[in-house]
Amino acid sequence: MKSTEWAPLRRTAEPKVDPTKNDGLYQAIMPLSGVAPDEWVSNFNEGMKANGLRANLSHSGRRHNISLTTTEDAIERDVDAIDKAIESANRNYETNHLEVLRAREERKAREAQEREDALERVRGIAARLTPPAGPGAAPEDPTGGQW
Repeated sequence: MKSTEWAPLRRTAEPKVDPTKNDGLYQAIMPLSGVAPDEWVSNFNEGMKANGLRANLSHSGRRHNISLTTTEDAIERDVDAIDKAIESANRNYETNHLEVLRAREERKAREAQEREDALERVRGIAARLTPPAGPGAAPEDPTGGQW
């Protein structure tokens, strides 16, 4: 898979809520649609921090899960903040990281094509450079010009 193959991540299910050891606190776990690249995770964490929240991302097979400790009064606000942080992380990843990767891959492809074009031009020139004929010319090559 190319490093530029990307689909924006999203929360794919409602939070699964379990009690914690502390009364009034709950652990809410939400799956993401895929595995988040490191740069995306950094952007997501910054968005959460800006809202005064901390969420953990854990890897589970082909996706990440987001977990958050919350309260009954705060769960709606906290999940909304997670959704906004996901959108912000997607936007920042696409703008600040993905565009750079795509430009780099395009440049490498263009440079490889330029090298291939130059090689074809040189081979075309070489094909026109037949050995001289006449007195003193090299004897006929028994390999037919093959190395």
